[in-house]
Amino acid sequence: MRKTLYGITIGIIATFIFQNILISTFEITHAEENPQKNIVITEIAATEIANLEWIEIQNIGNLSINLENWKFIENGTNHGLTLFQGEVFLRSGEIAIIANKASELKTLHPLLENTIFDSTWGSLKESGEEIGLKDENEELIELFTYLPNSENTLQKINPNSNDYSSSNWTEAIHTIGKENFYSDSSNANLIIEKSATPNIEIVPATQNIKVLPATQGVIIQNTEPQEPEILKPHAIISIQSGVTKARGKVTINLDGSSSSDPQDEALTFYWDFNDGTIYENKNPRSKTYREPGHYLVTLRVTNESGFFEETTLDITVLPEIEIIENTTTTPSPNTSTPTKNANEDQPSKKVEAEVKKSPPETPIPKTYHTILLNEILPNPTGKDQGQEWIEIYNPNEFPVNIKDYIIDDYTDGGSKPMKLKEIEIAPISHYLLFDPSINLNNSNEELQILDPNGTLLDKIYFSESFEGQSLARFKNEWLWTTFPTPNFKNEIISDSLDIKEKSNENEYQNGGLSSEIYISELLPNPHGEDAKEEWIELYNASFQSVNLGNWVLDDNEKGSKPYTLPDDKIIPAKGYLTIDRTESKLSLDNRGDQVRLFNFEEELQDEVLYEKAKESLSFSKLTLTDENSTGTEWQWTPKLTKSKPNPSLYRIRGEIEDKIEDIVLIKAKEFSLKESNELNEMVLSPGNLVELTYDETNEIKDYTLIKERPPENNKKDKNQLIEILKILGILGLVAIYLIMKRRKPQKEKDVT
Repeated sequence: MRKTLYGITIGIIATFIFQNILISTFEITHAEENPQKNIVITEIAATEIANLEWIEIQNIGNLSINLENWKFIENGTNHGLTLFQGEVFLRSGEIAIIANKASELKTLHPLLENTIFDSTWGSLKESGEEIGLKDENEELIELFTYLPNSENTLQKINPNSNDYSSSNWTEAIHTIGKENFYSDSSNANLIIEKSATPNIEIVPATQNIKVLPATQGVIIQNTEPQEPEILKPHAIISIQSGVTKARGKVTINLDGSSSSDPQDEALTFYWDFNDGTIYENKNPRSKTYREPGHYLVTLRVTNESGFFEETTLDITVLPEIEIIENTTTTPSPNTSTPTKNANEDQPSKKVEAEVKKSPPETPIPKTYHTILLNEILPNPTGKDQGQEWIEIYNPNEFPVNIKDYIIDDYTDGGSKPMKLKEIEIAPISHYLLFDPSINLNNSNEELQILDPNGTLLDKIYFSESFEGQSLARFKNEWLWTTFPTPNFKNEIISDSLDIKEKSNENEYQNGGLSSEIYISELLPNPHGEDAKEEWIELYNASFQSVNLGNWVLDDNEKGSKPYTLPDDKIIPAKGYLTIDRTESKLSLDNRGDQVRLFNFEEELQDEVLYEKAKESLSFSKLTLTDENSTGTEWQWTPKLTKSKPNPSLYRIRGEIEDKIEDIVLIKAKEFSLKESNELNEMVLSPGNLVELTYDETNEIKDYTLIKERPPENNKKDKNQLIEILKILGILGLVAIYLIMKRRKPQKEKDVT
């Protein structure tokens, strides 16, 4: 009996331990403590421009997760998530996008159907920084510092791993809205290598061969390397002018002349501009893209043996203006919410089409400084061989290294291009290329200089030459001179012979296009003679130098003759270009006028209106910062900043705490007033609420009275009057009381 009771007791205890400890332990080990931690970051696009940066997240768990009121952490700052497209519930296996500017990202990828959350941050660092996610309860879901990357996106290889090292994260072509390339088990045997030549993706025999841009990696199967094809020609795209990425539109002029064949066979050219435009010549026409998106320009070069090679160039058109963000928590009326079906885990065909249409991102090429042709001697006296020379010129106010710049002669033939060696040219100086490897023709010759990107910087054409004479740049013209000046300032000693351009001798070559060139300062009414001292200043807010060839400056419709800028007018990156009236012949009216800037496509770039001009003051576009924001404002200022940064002004509002002579104290800050003004004593008096505009030295430039403090004397007199009225009131009441009291006994006496 005791044994039975003992067995029963042991059984009960064992059952209790099994049910309450072992089972619980098993559940803790395998159950998800917090299902929300199954939301992980899987791809990071930090190399995009700031507004187009994005983060990809994925639900790797089995349960749907509500992402309402979640936050994206960037460099220690919490950024809220606002639903832009899709649903706040992220289903099992589903991928969503967190975008810095969702509207611009959607414009660039119109077929992207994933859930998109709109967030706002400054800019993700390509060098790596700490990012993460928080749920609606402020609980940390994920936090890590991503690896540095420079070209493509960072992709997580195994989404289920918490390894944030290079063994689990790698750079690759973006897969926005889809499974990462390396996460796909079918691609597990593929590796990526870097290549300097155009790259070929080698895929199974049932698929086609696809040519990728040179900046991307070549994907090969893990097999023995194949022998290179030595009979193929070499396709090269050169940029003659324009840019590959811009807002609103991109205009670019491309050239395939640098392409070559190892067997010196004749080449045929086939251009596909990815918008239905096809050209079959070496130099296609200038091309303008106006619709936002990515365009992959493809050049196929084929030799006489039938071998060909393709190379590509990525063109990106960004939205012209920043679209107002969607701040609601529901999809916009124009945004369709993707419906889910039984096959919701399968990639959408539309998404696949979007990915195929949107080519891999490529970095913006490095920018180089402008170098000009300055003087050439194509026809020396006697033998030409060994006596020809080319002089180039550095117009910049800083030294420029000309390594890998290119000198080339006639576009459709001529000598092999000459690549320059590592030589530094001093600021505003010449450099002589004596006996160049290029043979200069004595007639019908065109010479050009290009930067290492292949961008055309300068060129000159002449139909005939004169023995012993050099062709020299002089006051924006090319003239023959009988007095060559290698490595010295050009001098024209001969009858001036204008050089005829190929197209029209009265026209300059078109320069570049940029949306960031604007008018920054005018001097319409200088001290002295207006005709000699007036000027107009332009500013380049971009990070690239821009050639302003065939741009136009003009005043109002009934004013001066428009001034066309020559193609040697280069405005440097973040720099200024001043046009004097002696050059432009534009007369600015002191009674009021308008100045307009047009690009070479005759589109209005910028315009400024001013009223009556004040003598010796410039009309300047100033940066104005107040306590809440920073903007710009046109003002007349005595501080002329010709070809220099314009002054910055600041604005403060507050009550004047004290004023001692020309020093005003507001909010414990001192401001000086050096210019006398009859309103000083009245406006800038302690107690007044004012708005001050001041410069970097805290000198007051302008002020406005918001509210005047009542004068102390008036206040004192008012208080005294109130006290007197109070006393008079009390005395009046006492008098009435005494009168009433004296009248009462008199009435009683009358009655008796």
